[in-house]
Amino acid sequence: MTYRCPKCASDMTQLYRANGEKELSCALCGLDLYVRGGETVDEAYERQIVRRERANDE
Repeated sequence: MTYRCPKCASDMTQLYRANGEKELSCALCGLDLYVRGGETVDEAYERQIVRRERANDE
């Protein structure tokens, strides 16, 4: 399965971790995501990146 980067729409490389999470990396923009079981790439992006940016803005 091919995953698209939510930031730049490039293909992401996929690695599996021992705990069942997927680690996705984008070679173009450098985004790294950890996707939990049953979670979409967009949900992982929201959980990890967007929330962090909101916290930094406050």
